[in-house]
Amino acid sequence: MPKVTEEYTEEKKNQIMDVAADLIKEIPLYKITMRDVIKRIGYSQGMVYRYYKGVDEIFLDLINREIKEIDVQSKVDQCLQEQMSENEIIRKLFLLLGDYILAVQKKIGGKCYYEILVTYAFDETKQKELLPRLLIKQNLMYIQSHIIQYILKKEEEGVFTLDTPIEQLAVYVGDTIDGISNHAALMGNGNIDSIREEIMQLYRMVGEYVITKLTSKGKGKIEDVG
Repeated sequence: MPKVTEEYTEEKKNQIMDVAADLIKEIPLYKITMRDVIKRIGYSQGMVYRYYKGVDEIFLDLINREIKEIDVQSKVDQCLQEQMSENEIIRKLFLLLGDYILAVQKKIGGKCYYEILVTYAFDETKQKELLPRLLIKQNLMYIQSHIIQYILKKEEEGVFTLDTPIEQLAVYVGDTIDGISNHAALMGNGNIDSIREEIMQLYRMVGEYVITKLTSKGKGKIEDVG
């Protein structure tokens, strides 16, 4: 039997993912089965199962494939190095969150994003095993953790003090990010551009709320104008 190359494997996986993408446009994601994929692609059952154990594996690879070019982590890193006030850096980090969520939904579609979040949200096993493997979740956690780390760093430097325990602030930020992301997915099933300003305004409000929990100690640039 000839050796199967990585290129061959990638090609077959891409074909399977393309079929899944077409099915997602036609029927709810949670209703799609391996039988549907096998029937549509025309391969043998053994061929499809050689590459994927189930539809969840296909969905993960599909979504990650579509959004892997959306680079937000380097933008976060760059933002943290910019010569701006602490307030402005915090504001910009939250705006990067909004830009990222909208870019993801524009790429994969609000329907797909919302359905996969809802499907996994009500399945504890999938929530623990699959959601962390989504690039979306990984990048949201990256931004969230860097916001909290930045605040802690500036507190240690004596730039400001926290009016709220950092644990509570972290929970608030995480829950709010998830809530706005889910709202964007629900509302953005059609034209993403139509909800852009609403979503960006929500993230602006979160950023401003976080800033109200920081009291300046006069050692940084936090007291910016405007």
